[in-house]
Amino acid sequence: MSAQVLNNLIGNAVKLSPPGSLVEVRLSRGEGRVAVAVDQGPGVPPDEPERGLEGAWPRS
Repeated sequence: MSAQVLNNLIGNAVKLSPPGSLVEVRLSRGEGRVAVAVDQGPGVPPDEPERGLEGAWPRS
């Protein structure tokens, strides 16, 4: 996972969360892979994974 994707995921969660919200970032690894979970914010739509490469987009 590139630094740009991580930056966008976390940045979007922060920008799109209600004021005073907590943005939680969890990392885990196993079987040669790393998983990242960001809670809060609307997330990347499952049918549009390429949006993780974009900057912030408006909520739907």
